[in-house]
Amino acid sequence: MEQKRVNADDHLLRILGAQSDRIAGEQGFKKVVKQSVLRRITPEFPNLNQVTSHLNRGTRTVPLKLKIEGITFTQMWNELRFEMAKK
Repeated sequence: MEQKRVNADDHLLRILGAQSDRIAGEQGFKKVVKQSVLRRITPEFPNLNQVTSHLNRGTRTVPLKLKIEGITFTQMWNELRFEMAKK
């Protein structure tokens, strides 16, 4: 018997996007992006495209939301690298 493959569910995607926005509003989007970067670290730090893909956001959305919080992705990335180097 063949199993039916489950494809992306637009309704679920909207729900998860709203949940992500809610969490970001509570914690600050910068913190959400930092957590994503930390989860994606392999031998190297992830780039913007890898982080936006992990967050299921557009490559323009993440920088815009970070800008609202007064920081660029590069500044946040460097800040995080500095914090990791101190440990």
